[in-house]
Amino acid sequence: MADRVQGVSGIGVAAIFAGGILAWSAVKGYRLTKVTQDVLSGKDPSKDPAAAKNALTVTPGGLFTGLFSGIPVIGSLLGGGNSGSGSTASVTSGPGLQNFAKAVLGGIGAPATQANINSIVQWAHREGGGGANNPLNTTLGPPSATNFNSVGVKNFANLSMGATYTVRTLLGGGYSDVLAALRGGNGLCGRSFGGLSTWSGGGYSSIC
Repeated sequence: MADRVQGVSGIGVAAIFAGGILAWSAVKGYRLTKVTQDVLSGKDPSKDPAAAKNALTVTPGGLFTGLFSGIPVIGSLLGGGNSGSGSTASVTSGPGLQNFAKAVLGGIGAPATQANINSIVQWAHREGGGGANNPLNTTLGPPSATNFNSVGVKNFANLSMGATYTVRTLLGGGYSDVLAALRGGNGLCGRSFGGLSTWSGGGYSSIC
């Protein structure tokens, strides 16, 4: 049962607080995480140059992680810290995503050419984030994996597990054109694929 302060639940207070900071940051075009840190430390975010730089684009899936990732205790509870394989739970860029791309390519028998690596990276960007350690948002996973959303996109304990089940999904049928292109080493950019349409549920058929 949530703690209550004068009849208002702690969750409700947190939601109001988060909503106020989100609205203020959106109007000002400031970085959401930096504004949150400034407010909690008693600083005026409007006078902090760092808060005004590189405004964060907030997606529904990453709203609360983005909001609280700078706060150690809450950030770790939300999976914003390191989670296996030396990579963050939400892998959308950097070495973690590059390593994921290479692992997937190796698993499907495709060469790790720059075109192929770039294609997996762009594919992850097309997916736009989602399941923890699951850049391509596969819905296949072990019983231990939890669901990120109602569609069944999985949260994985580490990036290695995410790569393993992404490979199993790709090899499970329905993605032969994608596999052929990647095995050829030329990547997926500049073409449309029925397999990508299948993967995205009709949301897209090309990634770059």
